[in-house]
Parts: sequence; C-alpha cells; structure tokens
Amino acid sequence: MRRRATWIVRCSALASLALVSASALAQDAPASAAEVTGAQASLVMVMLRNVVEMLLYSLVGLVILILGFKALDLCTPFSLNKEIAEDDNVAAGVVVAGLLVALGLIIAASIAPF
Repeated sequence: MRRRATWIVRCSALASLALVSASALAQDAPASAAEVTGAQASLVMVMLRNVVEMLLYSLVGLVILILGFKALDLCTPFSLNKEIAEDDNVAAGVVVAGLLVALGLIIAASIAPF
C-alpha cells in the first residue's frame, strides 16, 4: 500500500483513456447494415477506418490529458510528481485523479456523435 497515490492516478488515467477511446470508436459508426454499401470488403474498410480514428482520437485525448496534468502542476506551489511518486501523498493523487477523469469526460463528450 506504499504507492497508493500512484495507483489512484494510473487507474484514473486508464479510465479517462477508455472514455476517450470508446467515444472515438462510436464516432461515425454505421447505425445499421443497410448503411454499409458493398460487400464485406467495404465493411472491412469501414471497420479499419473506425479503428484508425479511434487510435488518433485516443492519441489526441492522451496529449490533452498530459497537458492538463502539466497545467495543474504549474498551478500548484509544489511538484505533483514528487508528491505522488516519492512522498506517496494520497490527497495529491486524488486531485490529479479527479482532474484526469473530468478531462476525460469532457474529451469524450466532445468526440461523441450527436
């Protein structure tokens, strides 16, 4: 239990990335088989395009999450990396976890189809 704060931050980062990836995967997905034109080759192309879009949106979301963490780190009078990794400050870990989940929800909502 020594590294509880680090574990909290890692879990929240994974949850945020999962939100972004799920929203990106839902982007432009065909609503029914009737919308997919052509044979199975066309279906494979649609699926491939959706996977590529998911990876790109996930990468952009991850960059935004890192920038959000860096912005929070600049706003605090102490180093969040040191507080979480070395000093095992659970309160700092919870603050960063909340930031990552909140940013993940915002990014997922901005990517999700209307």
